[in-house]
Amino acid sequence: NHPLGRTLYVIEVENLNEALEYVDESVQTVGVSSEKRKEELKEKFTLLGVDRVTDIGKMGSPHLSAPQDGAYTISRMGRWVSVR
Repeated sequence: NHPLGRTLYVIEVENLNEALEYVDESVQTVGVSSEKRKEELKEKFTLLGVDRVTDIGKMGSPHLSAPQDGAYTISRMGRWVSVR
């Protein structure tokens, strides 16, 4: 039970909408192979609890401000101030 352990499940489906039944808040990242499909499904995946929807092959390279395990850790690196 290593804290950095990750599991990858590959499930064959006839239609990408069938993949939605395998997604819940325990799924952190979903990789999609085409930009068109990503646009079609991103809202459905995130409403089911997914934190990141990305391209297959780029799942391990999130953009700079992407959440880490559902938390926006980069915001903790600065000091937030307000001036009114």
